[in-house]
Amino acid sequence: MTRDENACGTRFALRARFAHRERCTIRRLVAIAGCVVALHGSIARFDVRPARADDAAARIVAGDAELLKYAFQDRLAPGEQVYPPVTSLTELRQANERMLLPVELYFDAYEHLDLVRAEEMTLHAEKLPVVKLTYELGGRQYETYAYVKKSPIKTSRAALVIPGSASNLATAIYHEIPDGNHTGIMRALGDAFNRYVFIKPNEDCLAIHNGQGKLHPNFYVNWHIEQGGSYSAHYIVSSLAFSKYLQSNYAEFIVAGLSQGGAAALQNALQSNPDAAIIASGFSIINRDAQWAGHNQMMIPGLRKRWDHEAVRKKIAGQATRYLFNYVEKEVGTYRIEATAKPSAEFLRTCQNVEVRTHPGGHEYPADIVADFLERAFPAAGGAKPSQD
Repeated sequence: MTRDENACGTRFALRARFAHRERCTIRRLVAIAGCVVALHGSIARFDVRPARADDAAARIVAGDAELLKYAFQDRLAPGEQVYPPVTSLTELRQANERMLLPVELYFDAYEHLDLVRAEEMTLHAEKLPVVKLTYELGGRQYETYAYVKKSPIKTSRAALVIPGSASNLATAIYHEIPDGNHTGIMRALGDAFNRYVFIKPNEDCLAIHNGQGKLHPNFYVNWHIEQGGSYSAHYIVSSLAFSKYLQSNYAEFIVAGLSQGGAAALQNALQSNPDAAIIASGFSIINRDAQWAGHNQMMIPGLRKRWDHEAVRKKIAGQATRYLFNYVEKEVGTYRIEATAKPSAEFLRTCQNVEVRTHPGGHEYPADIVADFLERAFPAAGGAKPSQD
């Protein structure tokens, strides 16, 4: 074979090989085009459209449900609620923001808060009388509520009872539930006082709820602290608003609390200077060394840095307020030590306006001790201001 014939054969072989590759490539392209057409048909059949705002909102709500199902784990009080059910995380944030009070406003709140208005209303089928206060502090308004048990006789004295940490306690105190540990204070106050039972936020008729359950502390305690606030600071300031309201309408005023309520009543009294304060199992010098408390107890960042126990004693000693500190023998832990070894009684010994009493009962107000204290603190003559009727 000549050189020219050989070259010609080689060129023919190369053209054949390239033609085969082109045919394969064309077949692959045709197959891919078919897949694209089939896929397009499937997409058309499923009617896929661009995402809309309401689709995004639906996905957000579905996501909210995953977290909200863990939020409302506490028992919701029966009867009418002031606030509507929470159905989204946005509404949960708004409910928390309703209570948000910067901690720096706490320590002189009584001096700076202004009462905006007071409204009387009734709740529940049984028509429980309620006072709603609106007050202003730090450039914004807050609202707070209390059940009211009026005396059948005209009186110029009022008492504010602050509940402890038990759930939905204000309603039980108002109704004087026979087996409740707060019945002693209501009985001791009797008809000599108009009795206002403070309603803490997220308790009783003020629940943050979903219609079936009440918001668990895991969903508000830390949130407020991280925002520079404090649930405890907020509710004590709200109780101070009631103190200011009652002091402007009655000749004589006292504040009382048991357990966490006692600690809150003491914090209230240190600012409001009532005529008397009843602190039942609510103060212990032992807390200076070891404090047994959880997230459901009073928690105000910087409290002891600002007001340590020495500062509290000095403040009490400088007041005209008469104090009753009460401890019980059938207790455990801190307050059992207080009833037996009496460290806080010794710590407060130099305060001339303080009585410290113990009793053999359980975690409760001792009605006889409280009544004796009130008889000596408030002679029968009474005051001059007209009562609230």
